[in-house]
Amino acid sequence: MGNGGAAVAACLRLNILRSRKAREVSPAWPFLAVCAAGLCYALIPIDDRGRNAWLPGKWAEWLDMHDWWLNFWAFAVLGMVIFRLTGRDRKAWMRLLAAVVLGTLLAAGIEVAQFRIPGRRPDLADLTAAFAGSATGACLAAWFRARQAGERRGGPLRVCFLDQTGQLGGAELMLLDLVAGAPGEGPGAGGRELEVEVILFEDGPFREALQSRGVACRVEHLGGMAASQTKRAQWIQLALAGPEVFGLARRLAHRIRELDADLLYSNTAKALLVGVIAARWSGRPLVHHLHDLLSPAHFSRGTRGLLVAAANLGASAVIANSSATAAAFLAGGGRKGLVTIIPNGFDPGRFEKPLPERVARCRAECSGAQAMPGVRFGVFGRLAPWKGQMEFLEALAMLPDARGVIVGEALFTKEDRAYAESLGQRAEAGDLRDRVFFAGFREDVVSWMHAVDVVVHCSTQPEPFGRVIVEAQLCGVPVIATRGGGVLDIVDDGITGKLVSPGDPLALAEAMRFLAESPATREFLARQGRESARERFGLVEVRRRTEEVITVASGLPEER
Repeated sequence: MGNGGAAVAACLRLNILRSRKAREVSPAWPFLAVCAAGLCYALIPIDDRGRNAWLPGKWAEWLDMHDWWLNFWAFAVLGMVIFRLTGRDRKAWMRLLAAVVLGTLLAAGIEVAQFRIPGRRPDLADLTAAFAGSATGACLAAWFRARQAGERRGGPLRVCFLDQTGQLGGAELMLLDLVAGAPGEGPGAGGRELEVEVILFEDGPFREALQSRGVACRVEHLGGMAASQTKRAQWIQLALAGPEVFGLARRLAHRIRELDADLLYSNTAKALLVGVIAARWSGRPLVHHLHDLLSPAHFSRGTRGLLVAAANLGASAVIANSSATAAAFLAGGGRKGLVTIIPNGFDPGRFEKPLPERVARCRAECSGAQAMPGVRFGVFGRLAPWKGQMEFLEALAMLPDARGVIVGEALFTKEDRAYAESLGQRAEAGDLRDRVFFAGFREDVVSWMHAVDVVVHCSTQPEPFGRVIVEAQLCGVPVIATRGGGVLDIVDDGITGKLVSPGDPLALAEAMRFLAESPATREFLARQGRESARERFGLVEVRRRTEEVITVASGLPEER
């Protein structure tokens, strides 16, 4: 008797009710109190007549008479919640089965508990009410979902993109290209137009870039504890950041329902952790774009495990930007059926040679490099120890006639900023003095790439992708890159670029010397690299494939 209160209480532990305003106290609390009272009613001892002595007689009698129907409707609510929480990425019959099995098991557990409660006795009718209620609730949820999909048959596909940073890193540049489609390109995959909003967890240049290209964007700040966690965070640090993650997820769930979004799309690691919770609370599927190598070299064991578990349990699909990224995800326990490999996409037209005066101005800025002899080698990207700028300087020191240009700045951590200072000190040494120019962050990267003779990618650890390499190839500039990770998807050694071992300044210096002394080889690598990049990394095809994954994951019917 009285399983209804217990079922509703369990239901609410699984699904916090939505609030009417993002930051107001949730109206679920009064309902939680009522459900707690119902749980007490189901489990406290009863008198000799089989009724709760603490309720007025008429109330206790009424509850006893309608016990089966109270249980039925309580488990119907639970069935709807379970159907909703199991996600759209699973087949409807599996979600129906999960609702019935879990609801019945919960009722059975309460019945077993009643053996130990004075005056209580198990009641088979409660199990039948739980079974019928769970099945009915799940069927109602399935019907409502099918009806909602039918109503949206002719409308646009609304996608809410999530990203943790306001800075312009490689993942952010990819997202910018993906969502800022050229006007008049027509519908996406499945014949549907896409309506997008990007939500960032911090403000910065990325928001400005999105809004300048006409993309709807807003900032929902992540708390300081959670925002400060790095890829190396341990379990205790992750646990302490939990309340802030749940708080942001709650606000996002409210915003998602407000937008009536069909799908969430997380673009970074923290966006995945927040997005999985928000997706469950709002009843939407989630697609995660994996830009990281989930390996011990980059992530702590706890962080890797948490990210893989979040993707396995909460994502309808995972887009990996390279075969190396996909392999690392699977090696960490990721579900193979989730993963689709789609490389970053680029608009080749953006990398055509700019006006000659722009290139000449960049060369002149390199400490008068236009008037100085020697091949110019350029390194592009944020300054960080694993990006290998120090190894580049050591290799450059072995080539007394060569010059170096480093474009980029430290973006994220104190360690990166300290590293940037050490690079400046190394460049002031006698064997490099007046041969290295630090350009800092530049928006006109294309002009700077055309201003150098060779682009060097010198990461000491495997890269998830290697965006700079493709950009250099599209610019028609030969590339030297370190072997490993996503680079192997981009560079065919000796054909579209030259590969060297990572963390080896001597091997890098030999490759740089070889290209410095062979203009014909530089021209060949540049030509082959450009043709390969235009064929394999075109933005239109990458966007089409990505939209196809989004459409399938949304569960909405395609337009015919």
